[in-house]
This record gives sequence, C-alpha cells and structure tokens, in this order.
Amino acid sequence: MKSFIAAVVAGFAAGLNAAGYCSEGGLSLKPGERVEGNVYYSDVRWTKRVWGGVRNALTNSHTLGGGRVFSHGRIVVRPDRWLKGTTFVEVAGVKGDWCRAGIVEKGKFFDAVLPEEVFPAETLSVRFCGEKGSSYEQNGYSLDLGFTGEPVWKTSSTNVFYTATSGAWLASGVWTVDALRKVPRFGGLPDRAAKAGAVKLALAANETEAVQLVLSPQADIGSVRVDVNLEGPLESEVLAVDWRRVTHPTDRTGVTGFWPDPLRVQKSEGLSVAKGSNRAFWLRVRAPKATARGVYRGRVSVRSGEKILHRLPFEVEVFGFELPDRMTCLTSFNIGVDKLQKAGCDIKAFQETQKRHHMMQFGTCTPYAYVFDEPSTSQYPIVRARCEQSKKDRPHLKRMVTEPPCPELQGYVDIWCPRTDDYSREAAEAARRRGEDYWWYICCGPKAPFAGLFIDRPGTELRTWLWQTWQEKITGVLIWHACWWSTARDNNGDGTFFWKDEHGKPVDTFRAEAFRDGVEDYEYMAIYSRLSGRRYEVPSSVSDSLTVFDRTGAALLDERMRLAREIEKLCRVN
Repeated sequence: MKSFIAAVVAGFAAGLNAAGYCSEGGLSLKPGERVEGNVYYSDVRWTKRVWGGVRNALTNSHTLGGGRVFSHGRIVVRPDRWLKGTTFVEVAGVKGDWCRAGIVEKGKFFDAVLPEEVFPAETLSVRFCGEKGSSYEQNGYSLDLGFTGEPVWKTSSTNVFYTATSGAWLASGVWTVDALRKVPRFGGLPDRAAKAGAVKLALAANETEAVQLVLSPQADIGSVRVDVNLEGPLESEVLAVDWRRVTHPTDRTGVTGFWPDPLRVQKSEGLSVAKGSNRAFWLRVRAPKATARGVYRGRVSVRSGEKILHRLPFEVEVFGFELPDRMTCLTSFNIGVDKLQKAGCDIKAFQETQKRHHMMQFGTCTPYAYVFDEPSTSQYPIVRARCEQSKKDRPHLKRMVTEPPCPELQGYVDIWCPRTDDYSREAAEAARRRGEDYWWYICCGPKAPFAGLFIDRPGTELRTWLWQTWQEKITGVLIWHACWWSTARDNNGDGTFFWKDEHGKPVDTFRAEAFRDGVEDYEYMAIYSRLSGRRYEVPSSVSDSLTVFDRTGAALLDERMRLAREIEKLCRVN
C-alpha cells in the first residue's frame, strides 16, 4: 500500500437517496466525511502528528440518526511510516467513555473488534493517541461498522459502489463476481450462502468478456499469482485489479477513496494479499473467430510462490453466433499521439489496445471533419464559415459539431453530437428526417443521475450507456481523449481510459473494458434486429430513461443472456 490507508468501508444494509443525504430522520456528517449507500467513508486528511496524550490526539466522530445505532464494529489500520514510541487507537460510544482498542505498529495491520462496552451507540468517536514520545502520521483509517435499527433511507443509485451481492463463494476466502462490480479493498463480501461450483463466463465467437476472481484471505499471503488454463481455441489472460485514489468526489453521489480501475499485468514475483482485505483478479477470455458453439472447461489456479492454494473449475460457454470485426456502433476517440510521444510511451501498443476495445481513432470510424468543439451561440458564425470551407476543401467528408441540433447551423452540420444531458429525442428524430446523423458524447459531464465515465461510479454505467445508445437510435459515440494524464486536471477518469506502466506500455482499465463490452452488447442488438426483421427494444428493467437505469448490472446481464439465446434460435432458423 502506498502512503497511508485512506478508506472507510461499512457494511450498511440500507441505501441513501441519490444526493447521499438522509431523506427521513437525521444524519450528521462532519467536514471531510461522507456516507453513501452501502459505503461508510471518511477521508480525514490529518496533517499534524500525535505527540502523546489526549490533548494532541486526532479525533473523528461518526453519527447515525433516525433511530439507528451502531451495534458492533472493527478497525483496520496500517501505518507505513514515521511511527515512534507506542501509539494507540481509542474509541468512545454513547456514554462518552474512551476505551483503548489496541496498539498501532508501523507496517502491521491493526485489525481488532471494537470493545463491547462502546455499543450500542448512536455516535462513535475514534481517536489516535500515544504515550509520551510517540508519534503517528497518516491520511486515514478504515472502519467496518455494523448497526441496527429500522431503515430510514430510501433506495439509492449509489448502493452498488462497494457491494458484490451477485458474487458467490468458490472456496474458503475465494469468490467470483461479474465484471460489472467494483470490489472494495475491505468488506463488500457475498452472502455466505451464495456459492458457485465454478467460475463461469459466456460469450460469442470473436468476442471478449471477463469475470473477476477475488481473494479475501483470513491470513496474510504473499507471492500470489492467478493462472488460467482453458481447453480448445479460447485465449485467456489474467490481470491484477489495482487501485486509483479518488481525492475529490465527482458529484453528490461520488465517494473518495481507493477505487478499482487499473488492470495490470501480473508480475512474476506475484503480489501480497493482506488478511481481511480483498484482491480481485480480472480473468479475460477471448473466443477467436469461428470458435464452435459449446461449453469449454478448464482450471483457475491460485498460487503462493510454488504452492498451489486453490484449483478451481472454469466453464466458458461460446454462443452459436459470431460478432463481426467491424462493430455497428461507430466510435471515435482521441489517443493523442503527441502526448504519448512526450511521455515516452509505446504508441503502437496504445493504438492496438485502443482498437481492441473498439475505440476507433478520430475520423477513422467514418470519414468526417471535426469542425468545432462545443461552440457557444456567439461562435455560430465561425462554425458556419468553417463548415463551408471544409465542404469546399474536402467534400467527401461529413462535418461534425459537438452541439445539439439548432436552426442556426442547419444545412451546415452533417453529424450532430451533443452531450447526453443535451439530448432531445424529438430533435434527433427531426435531424434524421433531414438526412443528418446523430451521435452523442460524455466527458467531464454529465454527472449524476446520468451514466458517466468516472472512476467513483458504479461499474455498470459505461456499459449501460451503450444500451442507451441503441435505445435512442444513436449511431455513434465520441470521447475527446483516451490517454490524457494530468495532475493539474484530474477529473476522476475523464479523458483517461488507459494508464501507463513504468515502461510506457498501456495499462487497461475497468472502464475501458466496460466500454468494450457495451459496444459488443450493441452488436447483439444489431444482430438480433437484422435476423428477426424487427428492431430490438431495450427493456425498462435495463434502462427506463437516461437517468433511470439498472445500476447493479443484474438486469443487464440477464437480458444479454436472454438476447444471446434468441439470436441462437434465429441463427438455427436462418
């Protein structure tokens, strides 16, 4: 772990409203704290050190309202620098009496159940203090707190951030979950009764899909590697899910902390997984073209050094149809060759990775000229002039403007491409009747409750966006940049679909994979529509509107499977 533990996760059983605030009853949050759905988080930026005694102790309090009380809890802390003397964690419950929970040691996990005498409590306070001469410096700590009482919060769109309710146990300390769930560093475990006989995955020929294998050990393990061996022509790769720290919430539903996003190539020496924590591995499988329909079997091996900890069955079903090389949904991404060159990156590797995720580079998906970006009304005369000049210079190109249809630009623009929160179904239909194309895009906006591309959002959103793209009869999507790395402009993933490793090679992300899966889902809909002779209709359970949609991913995956079965039937008939 880098720097200091800075995640607070609680097993809350009920969600919050979309704003993240209590809709009934009371909830008190102090500056720097945030409660979201099944997440209990406090990112406390402590800048001063603890030098013995209560006077200089650092304290943080957590308060519940509406009849709720804390009933039990534990603390997980791992300081990794500058610890001198003896430092303690102390807690106080409803009575206000401080109880010493335990000693914090540098480089070791402090993981203890809190003293029973502090419970039940409506308010829980935690402080770090030490004996004379002790010192302790960190950015935060992790809590896993339970509570009892009647729910006072409504269902939340954010209560899927740190849960894996669709996951299932494969063995002690090992479970599997789909590729739409963002597994937290602590907590968020599946129900104990949820069990699976094998890791399972289903895909079409010429498609790529992934599933996650998660380790949640009861003791520290080191030099961990996960390997996959599958029969037949299937190609597999295992990536380690890594973390990206979000230091500021994207919006009112965002949560700071360490979020899963980079998918890194496993190192030969493996990695360490600490007791009480979670570590996810991304099992990515590709079925080459012409792969025969059927169920292919294999094994997932979990090793610690030379020792095999687990051998788990892996079943991959290949559907009886094939995706084309060229997707129906047009995509346009900027990769920024100049920026990659300055960063010393392998440009070819980035271009190949981008293409593998169906992120076609600007202008290569269809011949168009990107005339103007997000013009204001005062700039419309400039847009018209540029469109006219482009038509003279390159008459074979269509002219795109990232703007919703407007009378001032009609006759000049061939491809309208507004942001999704500027989308109008009526305007889109009118544009199509005039023979114009209609795309859309997302970037630093829109934010909740629209689907976005941000790291601190449910893993379903980017994939669902492509379902909405089909639903609204939109033919293309645009993203302004795929590799925009800037410490001065950290928009929680906006413009950054790939990171880079120490060698300048591309590092895949959770979000890039979700986008690719969404484009392939769009292809399922196109294939079904072509074979059946009627346009596929996205069910409301998956997406009812641009702001009301399935954020758990359960309905989406169920509908994808149902759609695949329908396509198989149509293929046999045709």
